[in-house]
Amino acid sequence: MKPVSQMMAKGVKEGIFPGAVLLVSVEDEIRYFKCFGVSDIFSGAVMKKNSIFDLASLTKPFSTSMAVFKLI
Repeated sequence: MKPVSQMMAKGVKEGIFPGAVLLVSVEDEIRYFKCFGVSDIFSGAVMKKNSIFDLASLTKPFSTSMAVFKLI
């Protein structure tokens, strides 16, 4: 998981996203669980494992991408 961890840290460092929580599980066993960056760019609050994300904002780009891939 080291390459994934490095890519996540690079994403934060390069400003691609301010923070993230990555959890990988296989058959109900957590294999990797780590936080990166901050949860609030204004206060600088560090990301926590129990941070909650609103995935509704991802619906438009994901559905649009899938539609374009299908057309291609």
